Amino acid sequence: MQDLGAERWQRMWSILDQAMSLSSDQRGAFLESSCDDPLLRDMVEKMLEVDASHSGFLKQPMFEVPGEDQDFTSEPVRRDNDRIGPYRLQRCIGQGGMGTVYLAIRDDDTFQRRVVVKLARFGMENAEALRRLRTERQILASLDHPYVAELYDGGSTEDQLPYFVMEYVEGVPIDTFCDTNQLSIDERLTLFRKVCSAVHYAHQNLVVHRDLKPSNILVTADGEPKLLDFGIAKLLNPELSPSPLESTATWQRLLTPQYASPEQVRGKLVTTASDVFSLGVLLYKLLTGQLPHRFSERSPSEIERVLTEREPTRPSLTVAVGLPSEDGQEGAEANADEISRSRRTTPRELRRLLTGDLDSIVLKALRSTPPQRYGSVEQLAADIERYQNGLVVLARQGTWRYRTVKFLRRNRTLLVASAAGLMLLMAFVAAMAWQSARVAHERDQARLEGEKKESVLALLLDVFGLNDPTLNDRDKAGMTVGEALARSGLLLDRRLRGQPEVRAEILHVTGTIYLHLGLHRRAREQLQQAWEIRRALLGDEARETARTLSVLSRALHHQGELDTAVDYSQRSVSALRRSGEATRADLVASLNRLVAVLCQQGEYDAAEPLAAEALTFARELPGQDQELAFAINGLAAVRTARGEYEKAVVLYRQSVAVLETLWGEDHVALMPPLNNLGLALRHLEDFAAAEEAYERNLAILREALGDDHPDLAASLNNLGGVLFAKGDYTGALSRYRESLRIVHDSFGPDHRLVLLVSLRVDATRVRLGHLEEAESDLRRQLAHWRPKLAEDDWMLALGDSILGEALTAQGRYDEAEPLLTQSFLTLLQQSKHRRKREALDRLVAFYETRGEPQQIARYEAMLASE
Repeated sequence: MQDLGAERWQRMWSILDQAMSLSSDQRGAFLESSCDDPLLRDMVEKMLEVDASHSGFLKQPMFEVPGEDQDFTSEPVRRDNDRIGPYRLQRCIGQGGMGTVYLAIRDDDTFQRRVVVKLARFGMENAEALRRLRTERQILASLDHPYVAELYDGGSTEDQLPYFVMEYVEGVPIDTFCDTNQLSIDERLTLFRKVCSAVHYAHQNLVVHRDLKPSNILVTADGEPKLLDFGIAKLLNPELSPSPLESTATWQRLLTPQYASPEQVRGKLVTTASDVFSLGVLLYKLLTGQLPHRFSERSPSEIERVLTEREPTRPSLTVAVGLPSEDGQEGAEANADEISRSRRTTPRELRRLLTGDLDSIVLKALRSTPPQRYGSVEQLAADIERYQNGLVVLARQGTWRYRTVKFLRRNRTLLVASAAGLMLLMAFVAAMAWQSARVAHERDQARLEGEKKESVLALLLDVFGLNDPTLNDRDKAGMTVGEALARSGLLLDRRLRGQPEVRAEILHVTGTIYLHLGLHRRAREQLQQAWEIRRALLGDEARETARTLSVLSRALHHQGELDTAVDYSQRSVSALRRSGEATRADLVASLNRLVAVLCQQGEYDAAEPLAAEALTFARELPGQDQELAFAINGLAAVRTARGEYEKAVVLYRQSVAVLETLWGEDHVALMPPLNNLGLALRHLEDFAAAEEAYERNLAILREALGDDHPDLAASLNNLGGVLFAKGDYTGALSRYRESLRIVHDSFGPDHRLVLLVSLRVDATRVRLGHLEEAESDLRRQLAHWRPKLAEDDWMLALGDSILGEALTAQGRYDEAEPLLTQSFLTLLQQSKHRRKREALDRLVAFYETRGEPQQIARYEAMLASE
C-alpha cells in the first residue's frame, strides 16, 4: 500500500464518513466532486467495497482496541511450550491493538518467575506494528514507578519479531476491584489519586498513555494499582523513539471510544490533556457505575458528535435518573440500590456526596476542549485531595457564595445565628437583582441595567422599611413576605413611575412569589400588569414578554381557567421558539407549563410530543435540574394517562430524586412529582406506597406553607382518594373535609374545585351510610351549579352518578337508574376523561342489585369498544 501521508489519511476518513451516509446512487457524484486526488479516491472506493462485502464492516465499532470484553482463551500459543529466550509461554491472556500478551515463566538455571511476554500479534507482523511494539518497549524502559508495571527484559525472536517481558500483575480491573470490595467514595478517590500519580509520572517522562480504561489499570489484592498497556501511547520526545514516529492520523483509530478524548476521535493533536479526559471518564465510572456518554452507533461521525456537542450529565444527577438509553427511552441504566450498596451508602446519600464539588471536578476533567480541562493530571489529583480535606476546589471557580458555604461549615457553631439571617437577606437581594438583570432591551442597555439595579436595591430598602423611621427594628425584622409584597405594591407607582422596564420585572417577580404563596388572584393581577407593560414596550415576540405570559398561564391554571391557560402557554412557547434572545432553558420552562395544563385538560395526545421535547432539551442543559425534574414529571403524567403506570412510577421517582438532589428531602418543589407518584401507585393498587407518598407530601407542605395553602388541599384530596379506595371511609372523609375548607376559603364558593371536593365528600358519606345527608347536599350543589356549567360538564355527570348511588342504597331504583345511565353516557362521550370508569362501576353495582346481568354486559361492552 502506498503511503498516503497524514493529511491524506485525515481527508480520506472525512470523505469516507460523508460517503457512508449517502445512497449508492449518490456516492459517485459525491466522490467526483470531493476526490481530486486519484490515490485518495482509490482508497475511499476500496474502503467502501470492503464495507459492502463484509456486511457494514465500517459501521461496526472500528475504533475499539480489541481486548476490553473479549475471551482470549481460544487464542493459541505460538507453539506448544514455545520458548522465547529463557521464557516458556503458557497461555494467551490478552490482546492489544498490535500485540498479543502471554503468561510465561522464566525457566532457566538462574531463577523461576511468572512474567508477561508481549510480542507482535499473529497476522500483524507489518512494519508499523513492529515499530509500535518497539516504541512501547522503549516507553516502559523509561518508566520506573510503583504504580506502573515494571519492564524486566526485551529482545527479538528467532524470526526477528520484537518482544518484551514485564511484571505479571495478579489483579482485577479497577472498577471491578472497587465494586467487589465495596469501596466507599472516599476510598475510591484515594485509589484514583494513586492512578493519577502514575499517569502524571508518565507525563513527566514525556509519555501520553492514550488508552486509559479499567482493563488497563489492574488493582492487586493489597489494593495497589498497576498501570498497563502502553501499546498506543505517544512519546512527546521523538528522540526517545527507537525509530521515526508514525503519523498521528495513521494511529488515530486505535482507541477505545468510551474513554477516548474528542481530539483523539477527531484525529487532532493529542497532548497530556487527552489523558486528563480519559481519567475523567474513569472517575465518572468509579463514582456512578455508569459512563458519561452514550453512542447510538459506533460510526466516527456519531462518536465525534456526541463527544463534542453533548455535555455529560452531572454525576449526582446520573445516580438519580440514569442516562438515556440508546433508543431514547428514559430510565436508570443500573439499579440505584445496587450501585450505592457497592459504595457502602444509600442512593440518597450517594447523590448528596456527589452533588457540588465532585460534580464540578468530574465535569471539568470532561470538558470537550482541552484548555477548559485541568491543566495537568497533577491539578486533577490536587483538586480531589482538596475535596477530601474539606477545602475549596478549583473546579468550583471560587465563587463568593461557594466560599461562604465552605467557611460557614468550618465555623458552624460560632456563626450559625448571624449567618442564617445574613444569608437569607443576601439570597433575597441576590434573587431580586438577578431577576432584574434579566430584563433585556436593546436601547441603551448598559444605562438601563444600571438603573434597574439601583432601583431594585432602593425598593428593597423601602419594602423592608429600612428607610422608614416610623418602624422600629423589631417591626422590620418581623415583617413577613406577604407584608413585604403588599408594601412593595404601594411603593411601585411612587418609586418606578418613570421606569416601566424595571416596574414590569418587579411585577413579574412579585407575581411569581404570590403564586408560590398560593395567592393566585393577586398573582394574576401582578403578572397581568407585567405582561401588558412588556407587550407595549417589547412586543409579543420578546423573550421577557413570553416568560411572563407563561407564568401568567400558570396562575390561570390554578384558578381553573384552563382554556385561557392553554392559549397563553401555547403563545408563550411559539414566541420563545421564534425569539432570537430566548434560551433553551426558557423554552423548557414554557414547554413544561404547557404540558401541565394540557394534561389537566385531558389533551394527552397533544401533550406527549411536547413533554418528550422538553425532556430532550432539559437533559442537554447544564444547571437546569429543576426544569429537568418537571420535564420528567410531565412525561410521567402522559404515561399515567395512557395507563402505563409502572413506567410512570419509575419516572416520578426519578423526578423526586432530581429535586431531592437539588433542594433536599423536604422542599416544597417535591410536591408535583410526589402527588403524581401517589396517583400512579393508587392505580397500581399499591395503596400503602401511595399513602406514604401523600403523607410525606403533606408533611412537607404543612411545614413550608402552613395549614391553609391551596396546594395542601390538592394533596389532602388525593390522600382521601387513596383511603377511599382501600375502604377507610372515615379517614377519607376527614381529609376531604379539610380539603374542602381550604378550597372554599382560598377560592370562594363559586370555584369549580369547591364542587369537585364537595362531590368527593358526598361520595364518602354514601359509603358510610349517611345517605340522607349526602342526598341533600348533592341536590343543593347540583342545583347551584347547573346554571353555571355546560349541560354535559363532567362534574355535573359525576354528581348525578354519586346521587344515583345514594338513591340505589335507599332502594329508590326508579329514580336512580336514569341518573346512573345518563351520567355514564355523558362521560363516555368525553373519551379522554378517567371518571367514566367510576361511573360504570356505580352502574354495574346498580344492575347487580337488580339482578340484570345482561345490562351489565351491555354497558361494559360500550366502554370496552372505545
